[in-house]
Amino acid sequence: MNKHFPDEMIRAAKLGKMSFFSDIVSPSGSDCENCGGMGVLILFIADEGPYSFPGAPYRGYGKTSKWYDGKWWLGNSNSFTCPDCKGECKKR
Repeated sequence: MNKHFPDEMIRAAKLGKMSFFSDIVSPSGSDCENCGGMGVLILFIADEGPYSFPGAPYRGYGKTSKWYDGKWWLGNSNSFTCPDCKGECKKR
């Protein structure tokens, strides 16, 4: 299935050096297929990296390290309301 991303998420993804979408799959067939029943889509926006070890070079205060494709990246996760269910999954 193709994911639908809100416009503000697409704009935010372009701000970082690299961006990674967290794909959540729900075991329940009744949940929104786009967000996996979370009501939000999560985007990690990396503004530093890639590095060979997490947190390098200690400039990452207040940031999160994320492993992707054999490298470490520093940045922050951002959540965006799912455009398909409008966040209604989260209210259950």
